[in-house]
Amino acid sequence: MNEFSTAPVQAIKPTPRAPLIFHLSNNVPKQPFVRLPQEQMRRHLAYLSHLTQHVKTVLPPDDWQVAGLTGPVLTIAAPNHTAAAQLRYLQRQYLAALNALPDFKQVQQIRVLVIPPVQLRTTQLPKLPPLTEDTRHYMQLVADQLSNAELSEAVRRLATPK
Repeated sequence: MNEFSTAPVQAIKPTPRAPLIFHLSNNVPKQPFVRLPQEQMRRHLAYLSHLTQHVKTVLPPDDWQVAGLTGPVLTIAAPNHTAAAQLRYLQRQYLAALNALPDFKQVQQIRVLVIPPVQLRTTQLPKLPPLTEDTRHYMQLVADQLSNAELSEAVRRLATPK
């Protein structure tokens, strides 16, 4: 048996508030994530970067980037709601300009996602106090007892004052 269940997919009737969706609870793979090989991921990121450079000639300057190109749908990740609203509002004009580019002739729709940029927090750690003489002496003794020369040398370097 493969990793997917063979149970049929059940359609839920659409309502005015909910579109047609499929109940896939029986068809969930055992592994939740698909892991791409590193080289394939690098090529995909290079491809998205290439698309972003071409699209930047048409769209307004901002910190957005191409998140995907699947068939007729170009997906763009905008950094904020203002940029996303502008892209959505002027979508028809941008589509006309994009269709003039060779890589984007098939694009019929622009899908805009708001993905705020990640801001890394850097914290300055307090400086550690220097090692005491007893600690340095003990580390030297430990380094002398180690059979692994590389590890022994690393412990000696730690034990020497700077």
